[in-house]
Amino acid sequence: MRALAGVVLAFVAVAGSAAASDPPLRPDPALRLAQQSLRPPTRAPAATPVPDGGLVDATDAGRLAGLMQSWGWLAKVSKDSAGDPRIESKISKSTFSVTFYGCDKGQNCTSVSLETAYIVEPKASLETINKWNREKRWGQAALNVRGNPTLSLAINLDQGVSPKNLESTFERWRTNVTAFEQAIGW
Repeated sequence: MRALAGVVLAFVAVAGSAAASDPPLRPDPALRLAQQSLRPPTRAPAATPVPDGGLVDATDAGRLAGLMQSWGWLAKVSKDSAGDPRIESKISKSTFSVTFYGCDKGQNCTSVSLETAYIVEPKASLETINKWNREKRWGQAALNVRGNPTLSLAINLDQGVSPKNLESTFERWRTNVTAFEQAIGW
């Protein structure tokens, strides 16, 4: 880095001492590249507006349910015991909830969690749950207070995501629910 700074200073000294009649000096392309690498990084360009209603966030459960339905999912909007929105849905034989979080009196929610639980006999072992969590990145497994296996996937929607991104997340959820059912013997 010091050598590069010396080159830049030498270039400035030579350029500054040129007589008015001398032709202008052209900087070496390698030097220009070196100078650019010393500049602080610029901010990424703003995201391009998304067609079809823009970004999806957690402030409108009806819109999210409508998107789910357009992707072929069952989606029934209700409210939980705190008055926050909830969407009930189904994958194969499994029901799951889209639970809204970060809400202010049932409004302006910032995230959702896809959640499902199972009653299986024999009970899923803690070893099975831990193995799932070690090997799978999408979908956190746990045992609830009754010892039954659960699966959840938290989704931050605070600043919004594209509808395609969210659809991809739901498809990943479908794949993981199916794999989880096999892992716990459902």
